[in-house]
Amino acid sequence: GIGGWGGSGGSGGSYTDSDGDTHHYPDGSSGSSGSNGFIGHSGPRGSDGPSGTNGGAAACGSILWVVSSPEGGVLYEAGTRYDADVTNLTITSAYDDGIFEPNERILVSGVLVVNSGGLPLPAGSQAFMPSTKTIKFEPTRFDMPEILPSQSFTIPITYYGRIFDEPPPNVPGPFVSSAEFHPRIDLLGRPFEKSHLHQKLVVQYPVKLAYLRSIENLGRGEVSKLEIGVQNISSMPYGSCQGSLGRVVLQIHLDARLIPVGSANVGFSSVPYSVTYNPNIQDSMFVEMHGIPAGETVNVEITVQMESRAELMDRCFWQADLLLRDKLIEYNFEKIRVSPYYIPQDPSSDVLMVTDSSITRKEFVFWQRILEVLGVSVDFWDTPRYHGFSVDQQTNTRHQVSWEGRYDGRMILYPHCDLTQLWGIDVVRHFHGGNYRDGPLKDLNSSMVLFMPSRSAHRPQANRFYDRGDVPVLRHLSIVDDTLQLPANAYSGLHIIPPGSCGFTPKPFLKWEKKQLQKLEKEVPSQACTVVERQAQVHSTSIFRYSYGSVDLRRFPLLRSCKLMTYDGAGGCIADMSLDDQNLVPSSVEIPLASNFGQVLMVTLFGIPLRCKLNMLKTKPEEAAQTPTINFTFHLPSGYSLTMPQLVVICMACEIADEVLNCAGTTTRISELVQEIQDNTAAYIERGAVILAGMELVKRELQQRNKRIKHPQVTQAVGAIKRQVNIVQQTLRGAGVAYTAENPLPQLSILQDSFRVHRSNQHRVADGRWNLVDC
Repeated sequence: GIGGWGGSGGSGGSYTDSDGDTHHYPDGSSGSSGSNGFIGHSGPRGSDGPSGTNGGAAACGSILWVVSSPEGGVLYEAGTRYDADVTNLTITSAYDDGIFEPNERILVSGVLVVNSGGLPLPAGSQAFMPSTKTIKFEPTRFDMPEILPSQSFTIPITYYGRIFDEPPPNVPGPFVSSAEFHPRIDLLGRPFEKSHLHQKLVVQYPVKLAYLRSIENLGRGEVSKLEIGVQNISSMPYGSCQGSLGRVVLQIHLDARLIPVGSANVGFSSVPYSVTYNPNIQDSMFVEMHGIPAGETVNVEITVQMESRAELMDRCFWQADLLLRDKLIEYNFEKIRVSPYYIPQDPSSDVLMVTDSSITRKEFVFWQRILEVLGVSVDFWDTPRYHGFSVDQQTNTRHQVSWEGRYDGRMILYPHCDLTQLWGIDVVRHFHGGNYRDGPLKDLNSSMVLFMPSRSAHRPQANRFYDRGDVPVLRHLSIVDDTLQLPANAYSGLHIIPPGSCGFTPKPFLKWEKKQLQKLEKEVPSQACTVVERQAQVHSTSIFRYSYGSVDLRRFPLLRSCKLMTYDGAGGCIADMSLDDQNLVPSSVEIPLASNFGQVLMVTLFGIPLRCKLNMLKTKPEEAAQTPTINFTFHLPSGYSLTMPQLVVICMACEIADEVLNCAGTTTRISELVQEIQDNTAAYIERGAVILAGMELVKRELQQRNKRIKHPQVTQAVGAIKRQVNIVQQTLRGAGVAYTAENPLPQLSILQDSFRVHRSNQHRVADGRWNLVDC
């Protein structure tokens, strides 16, 4: 900045002379101006001032509509213009029955128009009904007069339209659709949006099929009723009666195996109907409805009989077509399954086959093929027909005519096993009789083959015979008898180091359970034991003593010698097994034994009674020698081939050797063989060499059984069977049968007792399946 001015001079001084007079000096002059200073630094920015407040809202604007006269005067003045608002209208059908059906004419009248604006609606607006995708209206337009504000006007004309027609149905069930339209008012080609009053109609026919009823299962030659309900949902009558709005006819198509019998019955007494036949239309009948009152349903009954030649497990379809005014408006169908009925035989057949609705005709043919090859007689029990297998599930009581107790020494074949219908106690009675609890179990030489759906069908199995599909059967059987009583605090053990610490197993109870089961099976070696349930709770009870919780040990109520086979059906799709060979015929065929057909055939062959196996080995008289089993050849994966007689003998050898596992010393199976060979030696000479090879296989099989269970009765039975095997060999050799042991029969793993599918025979600790809890 610029320097300031110099300061003023100081005042002069004073002195006193010798005379004592005071003298003053003059004042000093002003100093010169100072030099300019340096430029100073800029000061800091001042803070922003406060924001200004919002301005106030402006006043609402407005539009004023003014209608002036030619002279310039104001006629009308309002804040809104004119508008045409359709608020109501009336829709009726040509038949006026409360139903809008396809191809029916509709009438729209009483269209009410309200001027909801503030100015008069000028004359000249046109009101009409535009056609839509579902309704075609006649091009009728009405020129509307002037309508003052808030005044209404009803259009005095009727608009006519027609709902689009529908082709005959291609899906079963009643036809229900919709049709839409809206009125429209234009002024100078510009529509009023409020005039579009949207209308939606339900389009359907005035009559429909209320229901189709028929029995689900019908046997050959049996008679049943078909019921068809024809319902009138309109407010007017229909039929061929006076005052009806249309003729109604039912055309019923029947499968050729459903034969109509008798005459039709009237479900609604005041509205009869008549049944006629057209000889030019096969397997059909026509029901003329004389009259169906408004809102009523007529029940039509037709009696049919299943043809005696109908194929079992086939499905017979029947269909009802509903025609209104000779036009097909609806159809629906039902099916009746040709089911077998149970007729007790005396004596009973060799096999009782349990059927249900899961078995298709194709699968049934597959089973027929197998059973015909085996040459067995068959009875059928159909679970849908009799509402269950063990009991009638509708009443939870035994059937008046039951299979139970009729098939001792025979086989029960259950392709689609449902354990909810098969009681575990019935399985036990089938093998050991109704009084099995009264004493030691007695082997009746019965058999049962259960085809189970896989527990893990979503996961592919390397070997179906190791799938856990048998676990439900084992659980089902294990709870038939009571739990085994253990001493107090027995489910415990001594452990210096607490279980689960320092690398020691946290499940010490598994070792205890194995030892306990070994002890129990040693006491009763003819029956297996298992762990059914466990509540594991390892905790200390005293020094070094740990309790494991609680465990439920059970003894299977079946002897190890019982022929109980469980086969994993891979989810129950047994029908696919017949696809192994599309040309499979029971006359001459080669079958891979590892194929589905081969495996199922072998399992079923093992289960049939011993006498049936022997019958397959007999040479029959020339006039009856039509059995197809001679020409079957089974190929093993190893390249070895087996004939049907050889496979029969292999299954028979395993069955005979298994009898020693009952630990009772009995040898009834080999005794039956010896008796049959001695009585009918000539019938077995042709296949005598195969039977002799089978006797050598019996001896090898007995060695395995003897090693498995160390028991005096087993040793005794093994010796007795070997002696009777020698009798068979001597008898056949004495009849001239020659045999050399150059090509011994193989031992099939599926039939060996330690690898067999069924678990009642091989359920041991050594098999690793002693525990049903962790399966």
